[in-house]
Order: sequence, then structure tokens, then C-alpha cells
Amino acid sequence: MILVFLASIAMAAPDRSQPPVYRGDVVVHEPLPTTHHLEDNTPVWLIERSNVPLVRVQLTIRGGFLSDSDPQAAMLAGALVGRATQRRSAQQLERKLTSFGGLLSVGVDAHSVWASIEFLSGREREAVLILEEALKYPSFRRARLRRVRTRWANRLKDAWRLIGRVHNRALSEALYSSDHPLAFYPTPKDFRRVNLRRVKAAWNRLLQSGTTTVLVAGDTTPQRVLPQLDRALTDLGGSMMAREIPPPIFHDRQVILVDHPGASQFIITHTRPAVAIDAQNRDAVALSNRVFGGDFTSRLNQVLREEKGLVYNVYSDLDVRTGWGRLEVTCRGENQDVVEVLDSLENEISQMVSDPPDEAELRRASRSMKIQRARELEKLSTLTFSLGVYQSLGLPINSVHSHLEAVDSIGVQEVAVASEILFGGSDELWVITGDRQTLELALEEGHWFPDSIRSGADLLR
Repeated sequence: MILVFLASIAMAAPDRSQPPVYRGDVVVHEPLPTTHHLEDNTPVWLIERSNVPLVRVQLTIRGGFLSDSDPQAAMLAGALVGRATQRRSAQQLERKLTSFGGLLSVGVDAHSVWASIEFLSGREREAVLILEEALKYPSFRRARLRRVRTRWANRLKDAWRLIGRVHNRALSEALYSSDHPLAFYPTPKDFRRVNLRRVKAAWNRLLQSGTTTVLVAGDTTPQRVLPQLDRALTDLGGSMMAREIPPPIFHDRQVILVDHPGASQFIITHTRPAVAIDAQNRDAVALSNRVFGGDFTSRLNQVLREEKGLVYNVYSDLDVRTGWGRLEVTCRGENQDVVEVLDSLENEISQMVSDPPDEAELRRASRSMKIQRARELEKLSTLTFSLGVYQSLGLPINSVHSHLEAVDSIGVQEVAVASEILFGGSDELWVITGDRQTLELALEEGHWFPDSIRSGADLLR
């Protein structure tokens, strides 16, 4: 019986030696929102969905801590808001939210201030009033500021112990000048110096920074929700432009070794220029990246992880922005495999040019993109979050829909041209982080000669 049971398990186990079989197209029913405006001309996009008696309101103000004159205070302000207000303690706020099934979330990221509240349908008035209260009348307490400030400072102080933090810092320094917004890396001392006055001032600036947009999704109607939004949210946002993000600095092939003494594993990141978010061939480039390393069925995952077993994980990501873009490939593995991983990565990059994606790979990639989008549409939270990303970048809210439509019409030749653009250039950066004593000799024997060697501890001081 035991042998029969073990045999049945073996037969049921999926075969991962080959990519999944293409099983036909996936139809994504992308909701197209109706457009409305508040009295102050703030745009409101409404997606009516009555299958679940829930509503979600999400507000986005462009700007974020990278655009603020005091980014450390802006980051702390984002960590403090939404917990309590000047009118309600944390316990009172929690009880009020529970009374109408509310979930409140407020924060600040690099490019925007965002606030969302999800609640039971029919409770629009109460929910929007709480959203207004959290944004306009937050409670900034010295005791909580001290706790958050100390916790963040301690995390940064101990960051050198984490190989991922060291690696990301080295990557940032190699790509960006010291005054670049994306090179922002606060020290423990920076946070300890932030007082309550600076936090309050930063929050007031953030609320009046850039343009405001509101997204509403769920079981509601314009007649029920728009009057509540008009009463509560018409005086938020301003005309300040989001801070310009310059492109990274690339050189002809550069290899950097970052020393993290005692590390038993390595982290490798390969990065190179890509297209901008508004480029005409962006969808073809995105499809090419999906085939390369942006999906479980990608070439990188099938070769490095499934076939050779060299890495724990490997993925590639496109960071596309206004005016520029960047491809980033990251993987982790055991020290003894570092050269074979580097050689395999380099080979797969060149293969994307010499052997571009075929029709079957494009179908799998397109299908994967649609499945991912279909899953995002299942929940109000993931739906509004994905659309909010486009809002924070100042792009049309129907960008996702137009990209998915474009993918269906992209052919093999168009992706081959996109692959040449993405993978054919000579500007590239390799950052390898791990134990120098273990990796340096192996890299030199494998003809991977570092152009520079950095100390991980020095990077985070």
C-alpha cells in the first residue's frame, strides 16, 4: 500500500522540465471606468461592480517623498498617518471602521501620497468622512514618532548585516549620481533628527503638492458617492509638478564586486537601458522581457532554475518611466556556482538577439500577462492599486486596457526588433555581492574581472 501511495504521488507531481502547454487564449474583461469631476475639477474614475457588496475609494496625490524638500520627514509622516486622528484615538477609529466594515490605509511612497478606504456598500457618507478625517486631521504624537523613528534608525544601523540591503545600495551608487532622487538613502542620524514640527510641515506640503485623482470601484453609483467626495475632498492637491527623475548613468560593460564577508550565497544583478514608458514599441519590449525573464515560463527560469538548478530564483523586471527605462535581472545562488550563473545569464542575453522569441513563446507570454491581469481584477484592492500606479505616473487610466489590446497584435518580427533594442546594446552593469575571499578568485579564473571592488560595510555608513 505504501508503494502504491508513493507511486500515486509521483504520478501526480507536475513535470517542470518543459514549459506548460499553451491552452488557448484568455479573455480579460477589463472594466472601463466612467469619468466624472468634482466641483474643483478633480477627476474621479468610477468602476461600477455589483457582484460583491463592497466599495473602495482610492485617492492619489502626485509628488511623494522624493519630490519633497524634507524627504525623511515626509517618509515618517507617511508612517504615522492613518493610525489615529485629532478627533478619534486609535481605538475609537478602529471601532468606527468596524461599524461599517471599513479598512483604511494611508501612506506616502516615492512618487505619491495615497489613501484608500474599503467599506460595505451603502455606507459611502461615513467612509468618505473618515477618509477626510485621516487626511486632513491626522494625529501626530511625539511618543509614536519616537518609536517609529528609533525603529527605522535601528533598522538602518543594522542594514549592513543584510546582503540584500548592501547589494541594492551598491547598485544605486553605480547607476545614479549622489544628488539623484533614486540615490536617496537616509542614514540613522537623518531620522533621529526629525522632530514633530518637521513631520507636520511635510504632511501639509504633501497634501498640497501635485495633482489629485480619485478612483472608485465597487457596488455604488455616481449619485451615491460623488456628493460625498465633493463635500470632503475638493481642497486637496496642488499644481506642483512631480520631481523630474533623470535617467541612470550607464557605461560600456562594467562589473562591480561588493564584499559581504561570510556570505554563503551571492546576489547578481544585471541591468541595462530600456525604453521609456511612452515609447511606441513599449508593448513589444514588455513582451520580449516576459519571454526572457518576466514569468515562470521564461527562458531564464527554465534554464537557470529548472534545467540547471543553479539559482533559488531569477527574474527580470522593466522599470519604465517618462523619458527613460531600465531592465534589471536579479538572481541568488550558492557561491560555487557564481561563474556558471554569470556565463548562463550572458548566454541567455545574447540568445535573445540571435534566437529571438518564436510564436509559441509569444503566445505563452501573452497568455501569462492576461492571466495576471485577470487575477488583479478579482479584488477591488488589486484593481485600484494597479490603476493607481498609472495615476501616480500621470498616465491615462485606460493604459492597462490599451496595452493588453496591443499585445494581441504584436508579431514575431516586431518582438525580434524589440529584443535587439533591449538586449543588443553594449551599455550594461553587473553587480555581484558576496564573500570576496570566496568569489574573487573564481571570477578571475572564469574571466569575470571586476572593474572595482566595494566594501559592503562602507557603503552603508
